Order: sequence, then C-alpha cells, then structure tokens
Amino acid sequence: MELFDLVILFFIFPYTTSIVADNFDSPVAQTMYGIIVLAVTACNIWMYVELKRINKGKSVEADFSILDGRGMFDVAGKVIGLILTLTIFPPAMMWEVLITAIFIVLPRSI
Repeated sequence: MELFDLVILFFIFPYTTSIVADNFDSPVAQTMYGIIVLAVTACNIWMYVELKRINKGKSVEADFSILDGRGMFDVAGKVIGLILTLTIFPPAMMWEVLITAIFIVLPRSI
C-alpha cells in the first residue's frame, strides 16, 4: 500500500496538477484530478486504520480519528465536488480541495 501511495504522490499527482493548471475548465482534467485526490484520501484513511489496528487501539493521540465528523465531511465534500465536476461545474473539485485545506486541514495542524 505504501508503494501505491508513493507512486500517486510523486508521479501521478504532479502530472495531474499540471494538466489541471493548463486546462482548468476541462471536466476531464478536473475529474482525473478528483479521482487522484480521492485515491490519496482513501490511502490516508487506510493508513490510519491499519496503524490503529497494529497499535491495538493505542495511539499517540487517542482522541484523533481520521473518520470523525470533520473527516467524514472531508470525504463527502470530495465526492460531492467530483459529482459537480462531472455534471455542471468543472472547477468544483479544485475549489473543494481548497476549501478542505482551509477549513479542515489547516485547523487540525495548528
């Protein structure tokens, strides 16, 4: 799994972001970007679940769960962004990633 995550992050993701930068209003480019973002999200969720399983429920931050309320909002938002990208508003996925970064990722890292 770690190899798949590394391949996505270092080889596919940068290529996809450069395609989206050149073709921002393209539904195909945005959909490809959205699929990569959802794949990275799925890998992160899987990683946290496996780490909890390996540690038998004990973790450094016992209160942290990637699938808490904000985590579920993150995943649901990405799915909704992908649906909007496929149907009526191609840049929706890129906007959703920006909104997620500002309102979910940034507050968790502070």
